[in-house]
Amino acid sequence: DLFADCPVNFEAQLQAAGIKILKKTQTSGNVFFMNTRGNGVAANANMRKAMMAAIDIPEFVSYMTDGEFTKGGFCPAVDEVYYTDVFEKADYMGEDNVALAKQYMQAAGYNGEKVQLALGSAYANVATLLASYFDAAGIKYEITMLESGATKDFYTDKNNAWDIYYTAPSLNNTPTLLSATIMNDDYLGAEKDALLKELQGMVVGSQEYMNKWHELAQQMVDDCAVVFLHPVNVEWAFHSDFNLEYDGIST
Repeated sequence: DLFADCPVNFEAQLQAAGIKILKKTQTSGNVFFMNTRGNGVAANANMRKAMMAAIDIPEFVSYMTDGEFTKGGFCPAVDEVYYTDVFEKADYMGEDNVALAKQYMQAAGYNGEKVQLALGSAYANVATLLASYFDAAGIKYEITMLESGATKDFYTDKNNAWDIYYTAPSLNNTPTLLSATIMNDDYLGAEKDALLKELQGMVVGSQEYMNKWHELAQQMVDDCAVVFLHPVNVEWAFHSDFNLEYDGIST
């Protein structure tokens, strides 16, 4: 259960208020995306790991979820059959580790190039936190704050310069159904592409499929192009007097 450690029981509160739960879904997760395209700082895998090692993941996640979560690195394939702890066990997935960040910076041949942080105005707190972590590790950066609603156009324009951003992509039950946002758009990697292609040609849930998924999961950790922080639980709730006369609702 991804939410076993969550101290807030919203379902009980809703029921106590006379509100019924229509549908419970766990459909998305907050993540960092790194831009592996072009010649930016994040094009280097060691620099991607350096940035993550510099971040105090428990502190960041706790702040962003009002204390509901502290541990980052959840498994993006949300069916428990596909659970793997390789994401949370990544060496860069923990408290701020300046020494480890500097090791990765040295391996990357980092010479003080600026990490481009382009974030929507609603994420000013993210920019502040990342700036404090990068300052401590000696990673230079430049922050661009975008107007509300402008982030999608900014990140999808291949000509724009950015290295890391924070967002909440849709998830799915099985590895082969993970969205293009997670597996393709900004995450370039020959090894990842080869493993994903093999996985997509296998019978879902077979032992062969499971083995290949675990290979892919480890490759995702090694690439550090998409870093999973915490899941988002969505519950659709309506007042008890509200009755649906059809199956399903679009919101």
